Amino acid sequence: MVLVGAGNYLFKTVKMPKKHRDIYKEKADIILETLGRLHFQAINVGEYDLGRGVDYLRSKQKTLKLPFISANLTDGTGARIFSPSKLITINGIKLGIIGIIKHHIKKKKIPGGSFLKVLSPVKVAKSEAEKLREKGAVVILVLTDMDDMKSRMLTKRELPIDVIICSCRRNRISLPTIQNKKIILHLNRYGENVGYLKIVSVKGKEAKIKVMTGGATALFRGFLYKNTIIPLGHLIRDEVEIAKWVEAFGKKHPYAR
Repeated sequence: MVLVGAGNYLFKTVKMPKKHRDIYKEKADIILETLGRLHFQAINVGEYDLGRGVDYLRSKQKTLKLPFISANLTDGTGARIFSPSKLITINGIKLGIIGIIKHHIKKKKIPGGSFLKVLSPVKVAKSEAEKLREKGAVVILVLTDMDDMKSRMLTKRELPIDVIICSCRRNRISLPTIQNKKIILHLNRYGENVGYLKIVSVKGKEAKIKVMTGGATALFRGFLYKNTIIPLGHLIRDEVEIAKWVEAFGKKHPYAR
């Protein structure tokens, strides 16, 4: 299993009221501690993760060994701030993962944002995907904070990618969209669900199975993709120590969300 995150975990906005900044930071610290404990393999940096600036993320990345990625977020010189992608081998299959932040971010409201530059999502995704294909990636996945409509730009036929996972707060639909043989997935807001995408290699007669593309299953490029949304309700047990962190925060800040 590969655990990935499309971003926008930390803050509800990039410009926080001064009286709430410490509270939001405390909450973000807990979220990042949790992500580190869960051993994510890749976490895209979304706009709403930049509420305390890039230096905050860099510091947490170092202390918690968090695998932040972003292919099109750069500093003023055009140098990438985080690794653009990751290549993971699982069950003998190479999986390429690319991080993409939306093109227009509120740089004036982000601490140190005037020194940030965002490159074209489509051009960067294409370039990075081609590099991953050259390295042997069989399936390429893009993590992004773009909404469903903007993410459709990444489904252009010439882009050699397979799956797009979005985290924009405007996304409302849980079922996948399939366009130009590319899957777009997104979850409901506020971490209420976990998405489980099962990718199975199919050969021979199995490759001729007819699967309806429009629900939660698709078949193309020799792989069967099956998506499931898992609600994080009372039937899912909390990890004990993480639950203690959340409970303590809730008692200290009962009105914070």
